[in-house]
Amino acid sequence: MEKSFFHITVNKDIEVSLLEEKHAPEMFALIEASRESLRKWLPWVDTTLTLDDSKMFIMRATDQFYSDTGVHCAIFYKGRMAGIIGCVKMDLGNRTGEIGYWLGDAYRGMGIMTTVCTAMLEYLFESMFLNRVEIRCAPENIKSIAVPIRLGFKKEGVVRQAAWLNDRFIDLAIYGMLAEEWHERKKPGQNWP
Repeated sequence: MEKSFFHITVNKDIEVSLLEEKHAPEMFALIEASRESLRKWLPWVDTTLTLDDSKMFIMRATDQFYSDTGVHCAIFYKGRMAGIIGCVKMDLGNRTGEIGYWLGDAYRGMGIMTTVCTAMLEYLFESMFLNRVEIRCAPENIKSIAVPIRLGFKKEGVVRQAAWLNDRFIDLAIYGMLAEEWHERKKPGQNWP
């Protein structure tokens, strides 16, 4: 895959493309439309107050992509931006990564994120040759936790007071998937989303 272009056609309705500055207006509008629900679980919402804030995030994300420390993508559903998925931390030396994601209110409950996470895992394990991928979520964030559970991640524990969210510290549940587990799940006859 060419480094200057990253795009995955997941299925007839869903595409994933590397975040670019041109996506900033649509991303910011999606954040605005879903601000209250996103704010409940994501600490960056309160500091993303202008279009320029979204542009700055995309600039940092682009730097991560070109330094092989992360990849942040826009999720498009039927041609409209539905959310963001990214390998927010990637360590090629240790072959590890951490996935983060969110969807706008109008796109939840349709299986989009499980489908997109499957495509991202395929990329991370098969193209980036990672050995381990984590997903971290607040234990009370049932919808977000449903994704790693559906994909066969193993719950590895809870890190106490690991993140500052709005006005308090919250715990984070850690779910992990190893490359060997990913390959085992992909074998014919295995239960696969």
